[in-house]
Amino acid sequence: MAHEIKPSVTMKRLFRKAKEIKGNEKLSLKAFARKLADEGEPLAKAWLFNKSLRANDEAKEMRLVNKGARISLEKNATKMARRKKSQGKGGGKSTAAATPAKV
Repeated sequence: MAHEIKPSVTMKRLFRKAKEIKGNEKLSLKAFARKLADEGEPLAKAWLFNKSLRANDEAKEMRLVNKGARISLEKNATKMARRKKSQGKGGGKSTAAATPAKV
């Protein structure tokens, strides 16, 4: 059973082969992908779409929504870590004495 190769892997392989040809030393990967996409290559179109900002818009919105919640959680965790713990060193009853023994 063969698995599907990602467009980025295929594009990089094709790019390396194209760059070996004399005269293509200064060719960039993005320019190469644009050229292939203009010729109708579906892998190049998929690669360009994945590199575009449109693909990241939804993920970026979710990161911005969750950013405030994460910051407040980190602030609270920092505050709690700085506080002195008053439990366990006082003259109060221990938890072992407060719970009855099981028979």
